[in-house]
Amino acid sequence: MSQRNRVLLIYPDYTYPDYLDAYNDRTITEYPWAPLSVLVLANVLLKSGFEVEVFDQRVENVEHAKKQWQTRLDQYLFVGISSMTGAQIKNGLDFSAWWTEHQPSIPKLWGGVHPSLYPEETLGHRFVDMIMVGKSEVSIAQAARCLQGNDVEGLKKIENLGLKLDGKLHLPAAQTHFMDFSTFRDMPMHLIPLESYLHPKTRHLPLLTSVGCSARCSFCYLGETYRGMKGDELFDTIVEYTNKYNIGGFKIFDPNFFVGKKHILQLFELIHQKGVKTELAVNGDIRMMNRYTPAEWELMVSGGLRRISVGNESGSDKVLETLNKDHRVADFQEFINLVKPYLPQMELFFFYMFGVPGETIEDVRLSINQIRYLKSLNQRIKIGPSFFFPMPKTAIVDLCKKWGYTEPTSLEEWGDIDHLYFNVQKFSRYQAFSFPWTKDLFTDEYRALFAEEFGYQIRSSKMIEANLVRTN
Repeated sequence: MSQRNRVLLIYPDYTYPDYLDAYNDRTITEYPWAPLSVLVLANVLLKSGFEVEVFDQRVENVEHAKKQWQTRLDQYLFVGISSMTGAQIKNGLDFSAWWTEHQPSIPKLWGGVHPSLYPEETLGHRFVDMIMVGKSEVSIAQAARCLQGNDVEGLKKIENLGLKLDGKLHLPAAQTHFMDFSTFRDMPMHLIPLESYLHPKTRHLPLLTSVGCSARCSFCYLGETYRGMKGDELFDTIVEYTNKYNIGGFKIFDPNFFVGKKHILQLFELIHQKGVKTELAVNGDIRMMNRYTPAEWELMVSGGLRRISVGNESGSDKVLETLNKDHRVADFQEFINLVKPYLPQMELFFFYMFGVPGETIEDVRLSINQIRYLKSLNQRIKIGPSFFFPMPKTAIVDLCKKWGYTEPTSLEEWGDIDHLYFNVQKFSRYQAFSFPWTKDLFTDEYRALFAEEFGYQIRSSKMIEANLVRTN
């Protein structure tokens, strides 16, 4: 039986200094969202009797942390590393390598989106000892107890756990899915430097209130069935965090806040009935939002709905179909007509995607014209342009492969992909318009349109060396 009882959960950095936060024009590294995914796991482990540390590379000093870890190397049961595709893998491997060098007997357990998508590739890496696929909060405490008791057979019975034994990979039997919303409430914020995530003027706290997504966009891997909090549960969570941490509002990161209409209306009715003052910034799907009546919009806006981010993606029905978006241009116009009266109190942020396989200059003109229309309506409408990147294991990858696209084949290669910042401010050389479908798309006319609208010029004499530069 091991005497170790301490677990370290690491949230690697995925940010770059020149990525601008769309919400406040500050670098996102100054006020990132709290690492909710690892806090959920920390919550489960704490309630199971383990000591937990959380390290967030975005806001904490790596060298200082390593000095602290070296003073208690023999206390850790395992090190958990969260990883999305991209820079988190690169930075996560750096942490795994450090722990392998300084205390090789401590297992490095990887979890998150990328290990769930590529379990064999991830577990096969020399710096990875175990992986969890799917929702790790279901079994993280069970794994910790097995490690504490040196119970290898018990570890092998955890269906979403993969591990190395005698040089062989024992892959997970199945992914587990989310089961209990109580892990989203009363998260152990004392484990993180909370003020590092709160803008001093707004004090908006990130919040998750659902899992999965009701949409099936071809470029997204959020394929799990949608499940969300009930309205009264969400209300209680908002009140609890507001009072406990002096929170001014919430950035709700659910991909589609408006799915459960009954529960959303219940939330705002409770906000009105109880006189709670808060502000909510949410994400919304156009067709879902079009189900709400003007009276219901009045209820939500007067109850604190202050910002909606919308993945509109294109002004072309053809491109929307390629992306398998639920809405079309006519639905977009219906939504604008519905919310236009509330723009003085509410900000809208529209995301657009360019460089989609099969896109033409005519499609680009449709998007640019739609963007100009939005800007003419109100200054509180913001635009976030980005360039398409084929996320792993998404439906659109098959289409990309027909164009000649080949995916990375190792963790290191996936770690070099800067997909989160595949926007008009930043391009890595790996991605820089080297996709087969962009070779003939980025013509002089395309680049001129883009530079005129967004202030950034696509410059490319050799496609593999293409990048973006500011025109002013």
